[in-house]
Amino acid sequence: MLKSDRLSAEEVFEDPELKYCGECLRVCKKQSLDYGIGAYEFWGAAGYDHRFAIVSVCCEAELITYAERFPILKQRFIGRIKKLFSK
Repeated sequence: MLKSDRLSAEEVFEDPELKYCGECLRVCKKQSLDYGIGAYEFWGAAGYDHRFAIVSVCCEAELITYAERFPILKQRFIGRIKKLFSK
């Protein structure tokens, strides 16, 4: 991950609606990506399909809120503990 992909301390303080990466669970910058199929033709009518999504810069994963982050962290922690004691 590039250093520029992470938020600075000033940006963290200024943004009350911080979003976390759904994959690595870190605070990250947001970007808009187009997941549409692009140019298409349907019965002679030409069109262009756009499906914009706001994703994280670091992993291009879905953004989650602060409250949604903790159940994921808890689940990952329990999984690691089970692996540790199952041996």
